[in-house]
Amino acid sequence: MRNPILERKIIPVTHPTDNQKAVLAKIIAAATPQLAAADISD
Repeated sequence: MRNPILERKIIPVTHPTDNQKAVLAKIIAAATPQLAAADISD
C-alpha cells in the first residue's frame, strides 16, 4: 500500500521544483554571510 501523503513530502526533496530551488537559494544566501563571519577569518 503506497502512502501518497508521504511520497508528496519526499518527492519535492529528491526532485525540487524551480520554485523550491529559488527558496532554498534565498535561505542559503541569507545564512552565508553569518556563517562566513563566524567560521572564516581571512
